[in-house]
Amino acid sequence: ALAKQQLSGAKKDFYLGVLAFQAKQWNESVSFLTQAVTANPDLSDYIYLYRGQANMALGESQKALDDFKKAEQSSRLKFIADVSHFYEAEIYQGLKQWKKSEPIYKKLQKRLARSKYYPAVLWGSLSAQMASKGNSRFVCRNAKEL
Repeated sequence: ALAKQQLSGAKKDFYLGVLAFQAKQWNESVSFLTQAVTANPDLSDYIYLYRGQANMALGESQKALDDFKKAEQSSRLKFIADVSHFYEAEIYQGLKQWKKSEPIYKKLQKRLARSKYYPAVLWGSLSAQMASKGNSRFVCRNAKEL
């Protein structure tokens, strides 16, 4: 019965946005996800997370940061908030804003320790430390974990 039901409205736009995201059709993804979040704020945490990543892929750093912050604020799931925070750090890292990325990575080391994001969190911490301070003790400790 469920398979025969057609999706409509916000859920349809959400799924189309995710499919476009997976196909690396970033502009289409952003468009569908924007329609979805306008029509159904209940899905907003996931929508903002995907749309932020699509904006990030398009090089729209400020739009991506805004989306990740919205995902973090609207999410009832701690993991979604943490992943959004991770992507914020990645953007700051890409913009060479080490002083903004470094504390985020540090905060996420424990929170994302058992996730697929952990190596990237360690690497982000390592490179932020090297770029901002050159703290060899910290660098060696994290390099050993990697």
